[in-house]
Amino acid sequence: MKLKKNILLTLIVFLISIKCYSINQEKSLSIIPQPVSIVKNNEKDFVVDKNIIIAISENSEELNFIANQLALRLRDYLSTDVNINQINRKNKHNSILLIKENIPGLGNEGYILDVNRKQITIRGTHNGVFYGLQTLYQMFPLKNDLINKSKFSIPSYTIIDKPRFEWRGGMLDVARYFQPVSVVKRYIDFLALHKINTFHWHLNDDQGWRIEIKKYPKLTEVGAWRKDSQLELSGKQMAFAPHGGYYTQEEIKDVVKYAAERFISVIPEIEMPGHSYAALASYPELSCTGGPFEVSTIWKVHEDIYCAGNEKTYEFLENILSEVIELFPASYIHIGGDEAPKTRWEACPKCQAKIAAEHLDNEHELQTYMVKRMEDFLATKNRKLIGWDEIIEGGLSPNATVLCWRGFDGAITAAKQGHDAIIAHSKYTYLDHYQSEPYLEPLAWAGLVPYGYTTLQKSYSLEPIPSELNESEQKHIIGLQAQLWLEYIRTTDHMDYMLFPRLSALAEVMWTQKEQKNWEFFKWKMETQYRRYNELNINYSMSAYTVYFDIKTDSLSNKALVSLSTDNYNPTIRYTINGDDPTENSDKYSQPFTVILPLTIKAANFNNGQRISKINQKTILKSRIGK
Repeated sequence: MKLKKNILLTLIVFLISIKCYSINQEKSLSIIPQPVSIVKNNEKDFVVDKNIIIAISENSEELNFIANQLALRLRDYLSTDVNINQINRKNKHNSILLIKENIPGLGNEGYILDVNRKQITIRGTHNGVFYGLQTLYQMFPLKNDLINKSKFSIPSYTIIDKPRFEWRGGMLDVARYFQPVSVVKRYIDFLALHKINTFHWHLNDDQGWRIEIKKYPKLTEVGAWRKDSQLELSGKQMAFAPHGGYYTQEEIKDVVKYAAERFISVIPEIEMPGHSYAALASYPELSCTGGPFEVSTIWKVHEDIYCAGNEKTYEFLENILSEVIELFPASYIHIGGDEAPKTRWEACPKCQAKIAAEHLDNEHELQTYMVKRMEDFLATKNRKLIGWDEIIEGGLSPNATVLCWRGFDGAITAAKQGHDAIIAHSKYTYLDHYQSEPYLEPLAWAGLVPYGYTTLQKSYSLEPIPSELNESEQKHIIGLQAQLWLEYIRTTDHMDYMLFPRLSALAEVMWTQKEQKNWEFFKWKMETQYRRYNELNINYSMSAYTVYFDIKTDSLSNKALVSLSTDNYNPTIRYTINGDDPTENSDKYSQPFTVILPLTIKAANFNNGQRISKINQKTILKSRIGK
């Protein structure tokens, strides 16, 4: 047994140290995110039945929680309770062993999952065992596929795995539309299932303040409520009912504990100096003009922000952060820093006096001064500062970490200066963007439409490390993060629709080694993943089945070459060119074809004779050839 273990450890070190990984293309296991190594064992499957035992290597709070989570999942399958014991000599057969162990080469989050005919073993740190369990769940059969409800089989494999990036994040904006604790916990569950370890909680903005601060009760008495929500759609104004809500400090503690049990750190965001309209509605004396203000009902960048020349502003923010730090044990505090217009500062005597007194060159350096003061204060509380990439403007605060949403430039600048950076590139990671043609989709943020929407493939194609960085600088790209802004998302069903399936794609970008990523293989895995969504009652988008057109026109012949594609595996595309809606009897697409203009082409995806996508269409007129 000892010899076998030594051989396995040698194999681990070898797999982790080499730069080239082989991609499992046998299409037998749908594991998302893709592990480092999957090896089929030459043994029979492991059979799970009502006599199954879960055994843990230590009586720790962490392993007991993990074991209880597994027991709940097994009970859901077997309709019976499962015993949890300490590991002993009797745990040789019909057992799932959860073993806490530091394994060389796998770090704090790697794991080994071994399935043979006698038992299943998951080994790693507490974090690693938890992540190994998320992989094991994906090896369970789908419940709808079970023939015998009293037992099921798990295929015999050995999986060795570790994440590519340290920071794997998901951001949820509850400032625009408040979400109850139950919805926040559901979001955390989604992160955990995808091996995402950081929950970035956007707790305040112009449209609402969502966290109880005992020293400043007006923040929730006033700032947590707005009279309505106004949206613009097709040139028309849409208004919704008054809206509001906030989390008590006890509720915050409950969410933080819930996340920690799932090995997720919660990073609070307290926006400053901009996106502070709700706070200024509560305490207008902290603005440059004195107000009055109302909590914003529209989605825009407001010129009124915290007055950076007023010492009372710093006292206010430090007192808030002091209470926040007591609630959130994570080492990072997010202070926003984005989209802060300097118009009010330019005209404010206090701000101009502060610029002169501190020998600053301009208002951008005044924001850096403000960020630096916040960073210094957080350091006294043993916390690190993180902010959106605008904090680079005017010079980056010495120890700040940058969350880069506007592209790769901020990350490149930060890394070259020796600062850590996290990729949150809006074109890939903003899950409030349209997923396909806007006219086929529910209301979403339209800012990217001129440049293309954020499809499943677009999110999956993200490579977080810019090629402009050398090997040393690349180490400062510590991870990436998915963002779910809620300006246009009010309901849980709509949240699901925008999150999935793109969260699965970004999870693979976060966790999986670059050499292991494979778009065609991922599409195949997603066919099983969609069925998992169904079992979890997730209202996911089927936009990946939308048919897209690539049309190359020839103005001389009035002809066009038409190519059709989708983001799903092995599609069956039916199309028409006579204006009729496609059916299961319409022409099947197999390769690019030539058409005579003008025409209207319609296309859709089919499975077993049933249409599984919305009908996309394109009309091309002779007069618009070549445009």
